[in-house]
Amino acid sequence: MVCCVWLIGHKLERDVLKGQVFTIANFFSFLRILVVWPIVVQLQRNTPQSSLYALYLMLFGIATDFLDGFFARKFHQRSDVGRVIDPLADKIAVAAVAYVLMQTRGMPVWFFALLIGRDLAILCLAPIMMKRIRAIPESNWYGKIAVTVIALVFVLYTLNASPWNLWALYLSLIFIVLSSWSYLVRFIRLIKETPSAE
Repeated sequence: MVCCVWLIGHKLERDVLKGQVFTIANFFSFLRILVVWPIVVQLQRNTPQSSLYALYLMLFGIATDFLDGFFARKFHQRSDVGRVIDPLADKIAVAAVAYVLMQTRGMPVWFFALLIGRDLAILCLAPIMMKRIRAIPESNWYGKIAVTVIALVFVLYTLNASPWNLWALYLSLIFIVLSSWSYLVRFIRLIKETPSAE
């Protein structure tokens, strides 16, 4: 674990020296973290007007998720900072919004537990992967699609759009399983193919 913390710190320091921290791509990732709090506040108020404000903020947050990747590719701004901040922003947003929706809109507790469990598993396996490949792994397309469908679930629960919210929830389960399976397969393959860096 100490080795992984050192590796992250070393790579982030390298990004700072290269001027790859304060980029357009990373700006949108940081912005996605900042918008979580006002979304939570509006959802907790649980009025038609506050739900609408929360919806606008969610759509803005979803847009930043696409924009950070777009600008990273367009301007060649891929960095280790971005590889850390982008999925971290997703996990913070998902955990916070799902918790409030569970409390105020009747989102199932088991779905919240599934989201948190999946993210905790990824966070636990990531240091092992980093130790093996000495790099910060990127999220894959299954993971990105899963996050997008989960965002749709959040939007529909915010609007109390029954039964569409339940249909979207069960659809998201498919992509959560697919993304979890793909991460597990990737993890096992890397462990088998890459010798330990110890």
